[in-house]
Amino acid sequence: MSFDFSIIIPSLGKLQFLQPLLESLQAQTFSGETEVLLCTTGVKGLLPLPQLKSNMHLQICDSPKPGISLARNAGLEVATGTTVMFIDEDCILPSSDYLENIRLFCKANPAKGGGGAYLTDNTEANFASAFYNYICNSWLESHVAPDNSASVLLGGCCFYPRDLLKNLRFPVSKPRAGEEVNFNADFLAHGYSLVYNPAWSVCHHPQYKIEDVFRRAWLHGLQLEKMTALPPPHRLAQFLARSRRSPARFIKFLPMTLAYSAWGRAAFASKFFRK
Repeated sequence: MSFDFSIIIPSLGKLQFLQPLLESLQAQTFSGETEVLLCTTGVKGLLPLPQLKSNMHLQICDSPKPGISLARNAGLEVATGTTVMFIDEDCILPSSDYLENIRLFCKANPAKGGGGAYLTDNTEANFASAFYNYICNSWLESHVAPDNSASVLLGGCCFYPRDLLKNLRFPVSKPRAGEEVNFNADFLAHGYSLVYNPAWSVCHHPQYKIEDVFRRAWLHGLQLEKMTALPPPHRLAQFLARSRRSPARFIKFLPMTLAYSAWGRAAFASKFFRK
């Protein structure tokens, strides 16, 4: 069977997340054939998953070891769809025409490469989860040019033509944080492009606590490299743009943003003391 989409979902089997995500897939108006690859790590037994539409074919892929990079790679090994989409299990497609809009874009822009966008809050997002989305979006914005070309995409909200991925895989040396940087850098190195469009945003609801956010800041800090594949980010311009576009959120999150940044840089600096 020929598939229009391969949707790769790395999963720890958390039904409180998977249920709304699969329901948002069930609500899609897109009628093309789609394979949904649920790439689980550390899940024992069968998951009581909802029935999807007849054009959506659910397949469980077991990843050999824990780690989001390994789970995504397990999905890539078996994906056969024309377009490969990565979406994390704690996300929801925001509208019923989401897949159809991406299909129309890919059809109208066959020479383009990958695409992606923001992580937005759900209505019940707590402070820590909303802040983490804000940080992710700020990082993404800092690598988006005025023409909406991007040098990186968020790993939990992106899509690529499968034929362009070839043998590209997420680095197993970065199993939990920062893996999309290397993956997208390899993609760009092949001469392809990345496109940012806010219309492709998904709702992200990780239900984090403050300590979860700082744990991720530490992980990201540990995985920073002296040399990065990314070009210099447009940090100052985007910092000012965020302050003007959403001053209330900018002011609300400014103390946490500074603390998050300092904690991540402390993790990076700690590597030199351990050597």
